[in-house]
Amino acid sequence: MSFRKSVVQTDKLEDNMLNLFRNLKIGSKLIAGVAMLLAIVSFLIGYISYSQAARAMQSQVEENIPMTAEYGARIIQNRLKYLISEVEGITRSSSIRTMNWEIQRHLLELEKQSRGYLAIGIASRSGYINYTDGSRDSIENTDFFRKSLQGESGFSGLLVSKEKKHFYTIITAPIKNDDNQTIAVLVAHINGEWLSEITDQIGYGARGYSYIIDETGALIAYENRDWVINRQNFVEESKNNPDYARLAAMFLRMIEGASGF
Repeated sequence: MSFRKSVVQTDKLEDNMLNLFRNLKIGSKLIAGVAMLLAIVSFLIGYISYSQAARAMQSQVEENIPMTAEYGARIIQNRLKYLISEVEGITRSSSIRTMNWEIQRHLLELEKQSRGYLAIGIASRSGYINYTDGSRDSIENTDFFRKSLQGESGFSGLLVSKEKKHFYTIITAPIKNDDNQTIAVLVAHINGEWLSEITDQIGYGARGYSYIIDETGALIAYENRDWVINRQNFVEESKNNPDYARLAAMFLRMIEGASGF
């Protein structure tokens, strides 16, 4: 009798242990299910937050980068206006208007040294220039010289010296007599570094940078000065190297006057 009772008690103990184990498994499954649900919800919330933040950041970048480029363009325009007005101011000197080369030469040499010009001189209406260092040159076939003959200041694109040691911009301004007629043209060579010095200061974020291209696609301002001196042109490079196709396409849009991101 006691043996049967012991067996029955043992069976009940095993049943209780089995039920407890089953309950533990159910509890573990519930905990795992709830944890998984929380993980999925957390992931979805995180993904939505990240997506919204990414879209907001992308929108901000698309808005700010063109604004940065426009800001740089205004700086360059203002700087160019200042350089032109500086040259125009020299033409209004009575010494320059005498058209006596020795008198002109003395004043121009002083202006060259004080303003840091690479060269300065006077061009006759035929386009031949006398520089203060005694050299001569001709700019008769240039648009900016013709513009000055018509009474307005002009400027060239970025030019590279024959020795490829430096790059410069030519600014021309009309010299007028008392009747407001153009009798000669003042010619000043400005160090072209001023363009790259501006772009050196303009960028976006830690790794952003800026550059300027001319109407042909050649770089005229960039942190790599060798590319500027060698007139690196990715529009031309793309004709033989398809790796530059996308870059060239962007350059062509810029040449056409497009702004954007």
